[in-house]
Amino acid sequence: MKKSVLSSEVIPSSYHRTQFNSSRTPGTNLLNFCVSSVHHGSQIKSILLLSSVQRTYCLELVLEKSVTARIGKRGTFVFQAGYYIYVGSARKNIEQRIARHLRTQKKQFWHIDYLLPYTRIRAVWVSSLSEHRIAALLARDLECPVVKFGASDTTDVSHLFFSRKKPKLFRYPLSLLTHAKKRL
Repeated sequence: MKKSVLSSEVIPSSYHRTQFNSSRTPGTNLLNFCVSSVHHGSQIKSILLLSSVQRTYCLELVLEKSVTARIGKRGTFVFQAGYYIYVGSARKNIEQRIARHLRTQKKQFWHIDYLLPYTRIRAVWVSSLSEHRIAALLARDLECPVVKFGASDTTDVSHLFFSRKKPKLFRYPLSLLTHAKKRL
């Protein structure tokens, strides 16, 4: 299995490298690499470099109060306070895609880019299952706040899901990538 290789281009210079551990975590295909990053007032404690198997990720988001936000050309939507799960994928460079979501300074390109400024990222989860399969599993248990959000190029109903209570993502075929319990 081909491992991801860390270079200075993978993690933007705005991130601070804190630790490198080349040992594998038992039962996973993840390489440990810790960085610190500040995103909307919370501190993301670690990002793990992924093997070529991991291509789907979920951002676990918290929206403290309801907001009305314009989502690109889709229009304006009301987002209720609560927990949101965004499902994304990257065929190549999943580390860079996740790092991009964690940055505050970026061009708004994907639907999620328009919602992220209002939220706090609690955790990032990864899976070797397809984006379509993860979205289907979450759609069974969680609400879909905006149809086709992040899924305009797929047959999925949405890639954004909502819950008033904290969803129990450990019940799904996901691995915790990073958790943001401690704040600055």
